[in-house]
Order: sequence, then structure tokens, then C-alpha cells
Amino acid sequence: TVTGGNQLPAGTEVDATLTVSQTGNTCTGTFNTEQGLGGQITGTVSGNTVSLTLNQGPPCPGTYTGSATLSGNTVTGSYSGTDCFGTIAADFTGTRR
Repeated sequence: TVTGGNQLPAGTEVDATLTVSQTGNTCTGTFNTEQGLGGQITGTVSGNTVSLTLNQGPPCPGTYTGSATLSGNTVTGSYSGTDCFGTIAADFTGTRR
């Protein structure tokens, strides 16, 4: 759910799929949005918290940073960053499979 920035109105919901695997305290993976954007994920795990960097590729390169907390199978967190559309800040909730 968008909370700030100039890309989308606050309250807009965007669906994305993240596929992430963990080895030790490092995680890597990919993400794809319903708008057809995607890229690479890297992160560092500390307890139930993950610090994330998402690098979005063409056609709209950008970088986002954020963090997520895992509680059972629920993942919650926030991220912010910039791509060719402008800035964005958002909160997210997901399910670990």
C-alpha cells in the first residue's frame, strides 16, 4: 500500500511476487510486479528481520531499500526508493510459502 512519494496516490495497492531464498544471514532473489516490472533482491537477515535492497531492471531502472519482519508465515515491512516514474514509499504484507 503506497504511503508516500510522487508515483501513485497514497492508499494505492500494488501486487508483487517476491521469490527469495536464504543462505546463512544472506538472502537473494527476484521480484515481479503486476505492471510487468521486476528485478533482483539482496538482503541481510538478523533474527526475524530482513534488510532488503531491490534493484529494478529495464524498462524502468530503479533502486528501493526496506525491511521486512517475519512472524509465522506472515511477512510485513516497508520500502522506499526511486525509479523512472519517480519516488515511492509503501508498506507491505505478504505470506511466506
